[in-house]
Amino acid sequence: MHSPVDLAELDRTYRDHIAWLAAEYARVLPATGFDAVVIHSGTPKSRSMFDDQYWPLRATPHFQHWLPLETANSALVFRPGAKPKLVWNNGYGFWEAPAPPETDHFWPSLDVVEVKDATKMKDHLPTSAKSAFIGEDMTDAGAWGFTADRINPKALLSELDRLRVLKTPYELLCLREANRRAGLGHAKVIDAFQRGDHSELQLHLMYLEATAQDDAETPYKNIVALGEHAATLHHVSYGKTRFERAVAARRRRQLPGLRLRHPRTVMKGQRPARATSSPASSRRWRRCNRRRAAA
Repeated sequence: MHSPVDLAELDRTYRDHIAWLAAEYARVLPATGFDAVVIHSGTPKSRSMFDDQYWPLRATPHFQHWLPLETANSALVFRPGAKPKLVWNNGYGFWEAPAPPETDHFWPSLDVVEVKDATKMKDHLPTSAKSAFIGEDMTDAGAWGFTADRINPKALLSELDRLRVLKTPYELLCLREANRRAGLGHAKVIDAFQRGDHSELQLHLMYLEATAQDDAETPYKNIVALGEHAATLHHVSYGKTRFERAVAARRRRQLPGLRLRHPRTVMKGQRPARATSSPASSRRWRRCNRRRAAA
């Protein structure tokens, strides 16, 4: 999906974003007793101890605060007065390769050191006893020379979390673009829901197609709930056939005492304007009302 974002604006606001982050980190680090910080990018988590499959990477949020790069076991290093440094563990394996970034606007703002051998990461990290580590991977933290008192120190982490609450113009630009793309998916699903009898899985896949995303790229797994499933707030066990919806409808008719109040997000027959509805959707709306009256 091609982004309509003005790349010149993206580049300019990102540079300002990095300058603001650098100034804030330079203020926070000495106030909490540190002179440098190493932010781990994240590590894929094993799906099972009995197999070598891993869940998709969920990056450390403080790493993503600095740059939009999906990379495992890398580090963002910041020292006050120095250019932020990315120590990029970019060794390609036989089985998998990381996805390339969507744009390259962030590279010039960073001092990039590529590392092909993960055991060499430590050579490019600060050795000061007053440097801190932020991240989840305790194995890497230990291998990189950090002691327990310098791993996710509470005072520093609290200050960095406060910075994430504030949104810079760059982040607002990214949020607007994310919402634009999500809107394409929601419009596609609403239209399909109104026009046809699709399964939950089909609607979920329509959203992914319209937003040009894989399932793992969504911020959260999509909640697609039809019929009585709408009573479950986080329903993600998608029904795979239209027959399941018919079975659910019959079950409700067989249990006249059961009344489920469904969220009023979208219901069959609701439409922005009468002129946009088809005769078929109007007939479905009338049939739905008759069934409710008979229940």
